[in-house]
Amino acid sequence: DDLVELGELKHLAKHGLTKKPYIYIAYFGSDSFHRGKGYGKNLLKYIVRMSESKNIPLVLETTTAFNIAQYEKYGFRIVDRVKDKPEWVLMVRSFGQPSSGEVV
Repeated sequence: DDLVELGELKHLAKHGLTKKPYIYIAYFGSDSFHRGKGYGKNLLKYIVRMSESKNIPLVLETTTAFNIAQYEKYGFRIVDRVKDKPEWVLMVRSFGQPSSGEVV
């Protein structure tokens, strides 16, 4: 199942996440009524700052090109993807990673 494969990517030794701590963002979204008000942006900035202060990478999975582009603004990079599903990706943001998401 593709969803299981996506969830298992972070457990592969080749990504270097199996023997060190990381912050896993399991769910990130908002109700359509509240979109565009900056709540998600502020929450993600907070999570990035927390990651930076503790020198711990951030890890998440996503399944849309739009989300990939949004996370890349905050310094996340694609480290793996589900075969035959190019938008189903594992993304990692290492601490100290530059971003254009205005994280302060």
